[in-house]
Amino acid sequence: MGIQINWNAVTAVCAIGVTLYTASGWLTDGLSEDIRDLRLEMHEGFTAMREEISEIRVDIKELQQDVAYIKDRNLPDQMIDGNVQRPDSGKQRNPS
Repeated sequence: MGIQINWNAVTAVCAIGVTLYTASGWLTDGLSEDIRDLRLEMHEGFTAMREEISEIRVDIKELQQDVAYIKDRNLPDQMIDGNVQRPDSGKQRNPS
């Protein structure tokens, strides 16, 4: 009595192996695309945040200049219709 090989079982096991291998490749490719998309979205988000931060820094510098101007001139703040106005220049800035 020799060893009998059940070729149907061998074929089934090979088919399952090939299917799993192929499916894992598809999953890996799909995950790679998702990761690329997430990285792109994060990059775009960080770029937008940097632009916002730059604008805020410019606003802060302008406010610091206004404060320095008022301190140097010893000018009181005048509120006219909700805006800070410098008495000698007429320049207005909305405080909000």
